[in-house]
Amino acid sequence: MTLGDWQSPPANRWSFQHIDEMLPTVTLARGSGPVLPLVEATPSVGASFDGFLERTFTDGFLVLRGREIVTERYLNGMGPDTRHLLQSVSKSICSAVFGRYVSSGAVSVDAKVSHYLPELSESGYGDATVQQVLDMTAAVQYIE
Repeated sequence: MTLGDWQSPPANRWSFQHIDEMLPTVTLARGSGPVLPLVEATPSVGASFDGFLERTFTDGFLVLRGREIVTERYLNGMGPDTRHLLQSVSKSICSAVFGRYVSSGAVSVDAKVSHYLPELSESGYGDATVQQVLDMTAAVQYIE
C-alpha cells in the first residue's frame, strides 16, 4: 500500500483503521470533564440492514436518539475502541458542537476565521468566514 492508493478501495478497508501506520497522527485526550451517560435501546434495525452495511464496506455504524443508542454495529475487525480515520465526519461533528458557541453569542458566523485565530490570517482560510468554514465551502489549493 502506498500514499497514492490508501484512500481507495480495497486499500482503504485496512488503512482507515491503521492510519497511524500510513501518516503521522496524534491521539487527542477527551479531557477530564463529565461523560454523557448513554443507554442502549432494544435494537430496531434487522439483519437486512447488516447486509447493507457489509455491501457498503461500513466499518462502524451508530445511531443515537437523545441519550439512547438505537443501534451500534462494527464490521471489518473494528470494535468500539478501534481508532478510525473520520475525515469529513470530524468537520461535521465539530460544526454541530460549534453551534452551541454560535447560539450563545460567543462566536459570530459572519466574522472572519482570522478574527478568532489570527495565526490563520496569512493562510488560505484568512479571509473565510466562520460560516464558510462550518459549511465546508472555503477551499484552498493543495496537493494531498
